Amino acid sequence: MYFRKIIFLFLSVFLLTNSVYCAELRDAKSFTLKNYDDQTISLVDFKEKMVLVNFFATYCPPCRAEMPDFISLQEKYGNKGFNVVAISVDTEYDRIIPSFVKALKINFPVLKANRQVVRDYDNVFALPVTFLLNKEHKIIKKINGPITIEEIEPVIKKELGIK
Repeated sequence: MYFRKIIFLFLSVFLLTNSVYCAELRDAKSFTLKNYDDQTISLVDFKEKMVLVNFFATYCPPCRAEMPDFISLQEKYGNKGFNVVAISVDTEYDRIIPSFVKALKINFPVLKANRQVVRDYDNVFALPVTFLLNKEHKIIKKINGPITIEEIEPVIKKELGIK
């Protein structure tokens, strides 16, 4: 019985801290980063679009598991004012990411993190971490740990005004 209470307490704390709705919306920090084709991409490129910003690494199994859902969301809502932007913290980005993107057929920008963007987004230290930004690029939700399409799609639809 005591063991069950400890497990319940642990799961409750984890679930409560895993996904955070931001009571007081704050502006997302702008960033300008490069992709593996050496193209520069900025947050301002997605003006008036809802953006899902995901920090990940290819060596992180939960990060890899999220990618198919993000591909699906980009496919489904990309023409409705929504974009996924992935930011890789892989140290061997230039060697690893091109084949990773090709193998998974990723349909959204995969950018190379720098120290500044990591600091600006709450000092990302555990992966994955996802920030959901509204069309004004205010952070409306932060998710520590993996998420599923079932968890995030209702929020996206609500923000986009889709029933």
